[in-house]
Amino acid sequence: MQATFHIQANSDRQRGTALIMSLVILTLLTILGVSALNISSMRSLITRNDQQKQQSFGSAESALKLGQMYAESLVNPPISNGVLSDGSSKTGVYVYSGSGLYKDVSTLAWSGSDSIAAANGRYIVEFLGERPASGGDPSVKVLYYRIVAQSSTGGVGTNTLLEGTLGVAKGP
Repeated sequence: MQATFHIQANSDRQRGTALIMSLVILTLLTILGVSALNISSMRSLITRNDQQKQQSFGSAESALKLGQMYAESLVNPPISNGVLSDGSSKTGVYVYSGSGLYKDVSTLAWSGSDSIAAANGRYIVEFLGERPASGGDPSVKVLYYRIVAQSSTGGVGTNTLLEGTLGVAKGP
């Protein structure tokens, strides 16, 4: 009978160990599942932010191209901020002062009348000056413009500024 008693005692101890091991394994699996969920959530946020940046960049690039086309269409160069040489008024057109920095785009009210609206973005055109065209007719001048485009589409905190310089030949 003693042999049966020892087998029963070992069996009771093994049942307690199996319970503890099961709880430890269950805890580890829970931690692993929660970690996988957090990683998946983080990857989703990263993907969304990347998509918002791409959308904002695309909108700013589109506005920049529209700004370049607008600058090419100006028949008369600006003589002062918002005023062309023919006396007409144009919103979002500026003239470089010739000293110091270019137009400070950080002070512009991009959503207001300081800029020109484009599809999902805005832009300004800054006249930098003119020079005679190289090697050719001296009456042909090249008008230089700085175009700055801005877009904040895509979400909060997604703001993209793009800048380009354009030379437009004008003459008789």
